[in-house]
Amino acid sequence: MKILKQADLKTGLRLKNVYDIFISYEAEKYYKKQDKSTKQRINKCIESLSREPLSGTHIKRLHGELEG
Repeated sequence: MKILKQADLKTGLRLKNVYDIFISYEAEKYYKKQDKSTKQRINKCIESLSREPLSGTHIKRLHGELEG
């Protein structure tokens, strides 16, 4: 699922995404039911995740056996 803002489409800008984001059928159903402001917040998170998946405010280092 590729999500572009309306402004990006008008100016011809392309987003540089390092990773592709695939969502499940259930997640897509959930997304379609949300209001406009919630969809905008989800789009912003997906764009951020596709550019830099290993950094973010909610990402923490693993501990124990999975540390690495």
